Amino acid sequence: MAGWDEVLTRAEPHQHLVQFYNDDESLLVTKVAHYFREGWRTNGAAVAIGTARRNEAIADELNSLGIDVAAAVNSRRLLFFDAEETVRRLTVSGTPQWSSFDAIVGSVVRELRGAHAGVRAYGEMVGVLWTRGDYAAAARLEEFWNRLLAETGIALFCAYPIDMLGKDFDREAVETVIRSHTHVLPVGSGNLDQAVEHAMKDVLGERAEGLRNLVETYFRPSFAAIPKPEGMVLWLRHNLPQYADQIIARARAYYRAV
Repeated sequence: MAGWDEVLTRAEPHQHLVQFYNDDESLLVTKVAHYFREGWRTNGAAVAIGTARRNEAIADELNSLGIDVAAAVNSRRLLFFDAEETVRRLTVSGTPQWSSFDAIVGSVVRELRGAHAGVRAYGEMVGVLWTRGDYAAAARLEEFWNRLLAETGIALFCAYPIDMLGKDFDREAVETVIRSHTHVLPVGSGNLDQAVEHAMKDVLGERAEGLRNLVETYFRPSFAAIPKPEGMVLWLRHNLPQYADQIIARARAYYRAV
């Protein structure tokens, strides 16, 4: 899979990107700002539906990249919405409603799409729902986003506060999230691959290399493009549960040490 900068630069119509993050929130902001800036260069528009703190950080980063955020907001080429407030407005008894989503989010996307060469959206509403433990609601909201992407042809970047090496990782729920997207962006600063490789050697010894080659050769998910280390973690959790916890615990220690 291409590096995150290349994926975010291209961000073609209908692409649905997802970023899992833990304590690397500054890198998330950098990626979102890069994604918006590259769309800006082709006369596109952008909409961010993030937490208040994240929206502010994204605006600051865009300003540092030479984009006049105040002017862009005034001209309605760049729009910010509060993710928590938007979730409240489009849910009934905790369940997202298509009619509300379409009226609140869809109308904005169509407005921007009609006035600009392209639209790049960033959405954190699913992350808000995930944090609450509302996994089904997050999955339903992703279905709404995909319906809107199919209609409008925009690109979408989602973010989830999920630790790929976390002890409370819910494999089935995370795989459901991945299936809703076209691309999974690499986590962290790029040393996950080395951390997983060292951990596999510690636990599996000489068998580690053969297993790694096997997974890299045959693990080709049809539902999303996944970086190799993230794919390895998912494969281990799914196919080698008797060793997965031990390998991932060691990988977590290596990863945090860098």
